[in-house]
Amino acid sequence: MPNNDTHVLAYFISAHGLGHAARAAAVMAAVHRVAPAVRFEIFTTIPRWFFDDCLAGPFAWHSLKTDVGLIQKSPLVENLPATVKALDAFYPLDETLTGAVATHVKALGCRMVICDIAPLGIAVAHRAGLPSLLIENFTWDWIYAGYPEYAVALQPHIAYLEGLFALADYHIQARPVCAPGDPHLTVAPISRLPRLSADRTRRALEVPRDKQLVVLTLGGTATSPGQLNLDRLPEDLFLVVPGSSDGMVRTGRTLRLPLRSGINHPDLIRAANVVIGKAGYSTLAEIYLADVPFGYVSRTGFREAPVLEAFAKDKLRGLKVPVEALREGSWPALIPALTALPAARAGRANGAARVAPFIVEILTQ
Repeated sequence: MPNNDTHVLAYFISAHGLGHAARAAAVMAAVHRVAPAVRFEIFTTIPRWFFDDCLAGPFAWHSLKTDVGLIQKSPLVENLPATVKALDAFYPLDETLTGAVATHVKALGCRMVICDIAPLGIAVAHRAGLPSLLIENFTWDWIYAGYPEYAVALQPHIAYLEGLFALADYHIQARPVCAPGDPHLTVAPISRLPRLSADRTRRALEVPRDKQLVVLTLGGTATSPGQLNLDRLPEDLFLVVPGSSDGMVRTGRTLRLPLRSGINHPDLIRAANVVIGKAGYSTLAEIYLADVPFGYVSRTGFREAPVLEAFAKDKLRGLKVPVEALREGSWPALIPALTALPAARAGRANGAARVAPFIVEILTQ
């Protein structure tokens, strides 16, 4: 497809955390690199600023609830009763809503609908007679099947969503894949790209050269100093906690950043000596690309967690960090073991670089 061809693509994105939006942004940015005139119409409740910060190419943003996901009590604990209640209210999808969104998507001139596990997008594509592409490392029916104690309440939704996901015309799975199937393409972890060198990022953060930079990330969820016991850090550590405050707050050798800090998260990962945090998909993908030591915190009960943690252990410079080590403030004792883990022998591939030409090829058909 010539670079000056204009095509409009709809992108429906799950608002369960920022990981799906980060993966979608990585795909859109990769498409823009090979086909700069492609315009994305983004449907999600993830704030527009997130995409403003990630994308240089043309896009528009439409606030729309696209799925339920999981209601959570905290970054590591989900709320199943609230999730079941929300699912009952959202599914089966309202035909009037699906029809109205399908009409809107066609009026925008969209040629195709891409979904990062947002079932509404697939239903809209089917209603509009447009091709649909599902990009996932898990689907919600698979996640919900991991809660047998709620089987009676969840089974109707599992069956319904399984049918919706099966309607996708094209299917890409991104490693680490939770339920390997028969997709059109399986790719390496999909990550946004860093923009700055590690040195430039450290200078922007005012991190001294003689300090080890540790990034502590819990998926953009605010935490208080008391919860993490950060008052007594070793003298050689400088800690950055993204998404943990309403503004930039520097206390001694701890720097708390708001969700929108002006600092690209992949740049933080690249600049870090060590990353400590929840093994969420986007963080894991950025760490995979940067090959930085990762102390991952287990997420007990969430079905995706063992898959991500196994990948962190086997494919990353990864070491499990008990939740208690965060609360007690003993986690710095694990840093020597993390930094001693061997680096990758060769460069890491970014799955977005394979997804982009796949999308462009569909557009030329």
